[in-house]
Amino acid sequence: MSEPCAMPEPQAEHKMLLQGVGNWNVAGKFYMDPSQPPMESTGKEVVEALGAFWVVGHYSSEFMGMPFNGVSKMGYLPAEGCYVSTWIDSMMPFLFVLKGKMEADGKTLVLKGDGPNFMTGEGTIPHKMTTVFDGPDRHVMAMYAEAPGMGEIKMMEMIYTRA
Repeated sequence: MSEPCAMPEPQAEHKMLLQGVGNWNVAGKFYMDPSQPPMESTGKEVVEALGAFWVVGHYSSEFMGMPFNGVSKMGYLPAEGCYVSTWIDSMMPFLFVLKGKMEADGKTLVLKGDGPNFMTGEGTIPHKMTTVFDGPDRHVMAMYAEAPGMGEIKMMEMIYTRA
């Protein structure tokens, strides 16, 4: 009789993600038109562990006068040596899939992938999400898009503080 396969052990990257489990207050700025001040909103996110390897976030707020809900999933893929994140929400029929690594500073996570072209409403363009972890109770996420003919533009910034 052969020995059963050993269960994988969480790595440091998984343990780092689990530090985000809990309730968060979120202050957001959305840069819809570069010639105008950003739209602002507040929301809440509840982050739960899914075992020792994944975290699932449930975000809720109001955006443009309507309820807005989103779900994120994030983990670390040891075989690829990168983090992976997905995002879906109540306002668009698109699944974001982003992958990336922690920067050398040890506190900035950079994920990249394709996302909707919000300028034209057609096709996809490269997106980049950065998250700077200021400590266990605060982090700042920013989303950028590579706009054709405009270069990289900041689309939003979300400041998370532990509730």
